[in-house]
Amino acid sequence: MSVAEDGLRRQVALLQVLSDTTAALSEAATPDEVSVALVNSGLRSLGADVGFVGRVDEGRTTLNVLRLFATSPSVQDRLELPLDAPYPLAEAMRRSEALFIGSNEELSCDFPGLRRISAEDHACATVPLRDGDEVFGALNVGFDEPRAFTDDDRALLVELARRCAQAMRRAEAFEAATRAHDAVERELRELRAFELNDDVVQELAVAKLAFELGEVDEARAGVRRALEASEATLARMVSESESFRRER
Repeated sequence: MSVAEDGLRRQVALLQVLSDTTAALSEAATPDEVSVALVNSGLRSLGADVGFVGRVDEGRTTLNVLRLFATSPSVQDRLELPLDAPYPLAEAMRRSEALFIGSNEELSCDFPGLRRISAEDHACATVPLRDGDEVFGALNVGFDEPRAFTDDDRALLVELARRCAQAMRRAEAFEAATRAHDAVERELRELRAFELNDDVVQELAVAKLAFELGEVDEARAGVRRALEASEATLARMVSESESFRRER
C-alpha cells in the first residue's frame, strides 16, 4: 500500500470516528451522558485509554472534572481541579488553546512547570471547550504510551471537542428547561395543596359550628363536603402529575 493510500485510509477511518461520535452525542440528554458518549464512541475508537472532561464552575476558579476510561461505559471518578493548577487540563483553559503532549520528555521541554495527574510516561491531548468566544471547559484525551500526534489527529480532536461543547451546552439547556418545568410543577402542587387545605378547613369549620349549634345533619353534611373537596383536589393533582410525566 502506498503512502497516499495509507493516508486516505486513515482519513476515512477518522471521519468514521467523527460520524459515530456525533451520532452518540446527539442522543445524550445530560452533560454526564455527553461525556460518556464521547469516550465510548470517540476516544475508544481512537485507541485512547482515558478521558477527562472538565467544566468550569460559576466563579471560574475550579474545574469540575469527570474521569472516564475507555474500558468502562460510565463515569469513574469526579475531581475538582483549581483553574490555576499546573496541569494540562487547566492550562489549556488558561491559554484558550489546544495542547498536544507526546511524552513526559516533551512535557518537560515544551511545557516546563506543568505536571500530570498520572506520572507515568504517556501522551495526551487537551482541547478547550468553547461556546462562541467563551471557554467553559476542556477535554483531555490520554494514551498509555507516548505517541506523536499527526495533523489529522490534531484536527480530529479539535473537531471532537467542538462537537462535544455543542452537545454539552445543549444538554445543559435541556437540564435547565427540565428544572424550570419541575419548579413550575412543584409550585402548582403547592398551590393545589393550599386549595385543598382551605377547602377542608372551611368545610370543617362549618361542620364544627353546626355541631355546636346542635344541627347534627348540617355538621355531617359539612364533613361530607370536606371529604368530597379533598378527593376532587387529590384526583386533579394525580391527573396533572400523570400528564406531566407523559410530557417528559
